[in-house]
Amino acid sequence: MTNTIKSKRRFPEILAGLHLALGAILSVIPGLTFYIGVVVLLMGIYWALTDSSTSVNRGLLAAGYLCGLELVFRLSKSGLPHEFVKYAVTLILLIMWLRSGMKIQLGILLYFLLLLPGILLSQGRTIEETRQFVSANLSGPLCLAVSSLFFYKRKIHIEHFVGVLRWLLYPLITLVSILIVKSPDLAQVDFGYGSNFQTSIYGPNQVSSVLGLGIIIIGLGILLKLQLFKWQWVGLVIAGMMLFRGLLTFSRGGIITAFIVLVLVYVLILFSSKASAGLRIRVIFFVIAGSLVVYSLFQYTNELTGNALFDRYAGIKRGQQLAADSYTSGRTRIVKIDWDIFKENWLFGVGVGMGKSARAEQGYEIIAHVEFTRMLAEHGLAGLLALLILLFSPILFYLREPRVMNKVFLVVGVLFCFSFMLHSATRIAAPMFMYGFTFIQLLSSRDIILRKHALQARKVAISNRRDYATAPAGAA
Repeated sequence: MTNTIKSKRRFPEILAGLHLALGAILSVIPGLTFYIGVVVLLMGIYWALTDSSTSVNRGLLAAGYLCGLELVFRLSKSGLPHEFVKYAVTLILLIMWLRSGMKIQLGILLYFLLLLPGILLSQGRTIEETRQFVSANLSGPLCLAVSSLFFYKRKIHIEHFVGVLRWLLYPLITLVSILIVKSPDLAQVDFGYGSNFQTSIYGPNQVSSVLGLGIIIIGLGILLKLQLFKWQWVGLVIAGMMLFRGLLTFSRGGIITAFIVLVLVYVLILFSSKASAGLRIRVIFFVIAGSLVVYSLFQYTNELTGNALFDRYAGIKRGQQLAADSYTSGRTRIVKIDWDIFKENWLFGVGVGMGKSARAEQGYEIIAHVEFTRMLAEHGLAGLLALLILLFSPILFYLREPRVMNKVFLVVGVLFCFSFMLHSATRIAAPMFMYGFTFIQLLSSRDIILRKHALQARKVAISNRRDYATAPAGAA
């Protein structure tokens, strides 16, 4: 293998099958996940240090792969630190960013710097608890900031970028395999109203979200002909498995997010003046076909759960329609309390990780779930400024971006990140990694050829000017 990511597909179906088998193995021998995590990190660091700094570095593959592996590590109780993946991805991307010239996006850099003063107000019962507060709440923003700095105006060939998406997807196949093997017989599962830990093995919100991410990747791959797999039916089967297992978590956020993102991408393409007629027709076909498949799978899963799935998504409990706070599992209450905390501590906030104790004083002791209001409550005015940067940076880049493909991945990365932040703050690395897609510049083969011609023409022009400058007087 050369020192850059190969554009040629390397048997993706075989690798998908191997990751399916890996899930079965890890279900029996979960301790292997510790060694997998360490090996992937070391390989990522090695590639980040040694691969070409001007081309696409294989360290980027390792970073994406680690993002996909994060929940595999956690539900397998690997023994790795809880925030291991966020720090690992940050380190790999930071090394590649430092080696490639350090293009700085001042807005995102300021976003993270504004969050640092809140550390001074963080007061755990011990130094270790204070460290945990800071790590749990700022490792995500750190990963987001470094990802954005790395991707800022970085030119990446679309086929290389597809490779990153593919290696992000493979571990999600492993996750599905683990869920299938370790989940109990569905006939024995008590499908109540809330999120289901029996079918999720780990936190339902996070499991549902990463499975939704897998659906998004495959959906975009099919729509945009990204050739994630040589045979499209393989991707469809995997997406179907992810949808089925995602529905069984009874956590709505991840699945709803997947379809909101895909629908908005479809709308973006349909109303883009630069989208071809063929692409628009393909979008309409996929919307119709996809809707039929999703409806059929939802109905099948609903029957398995005795109509509990429908009640969960419809917000019905014991025949009664739930109020907004109950439907959102208390998140609207968290938002209100965080806003009250911000109004009382608007200048400096209450400090990183101190939101839980501040909420307890208002009768609702719970850790942060909504990142946007956490920033206000814990960081005060600095958090508000950081939030505005986080929200408006993608809008500005979207308005300036002329290419449909770049706009598509900007929308995907930002919407997935923001929707995750609405219900699970910055718990995992994948949404933070994908926020960086806001600033990426994807190149097609045609762009590469045009750049080569432009560089060649520039070299010829420079050479001609040198020849003219050194020619004897009167030679003309």
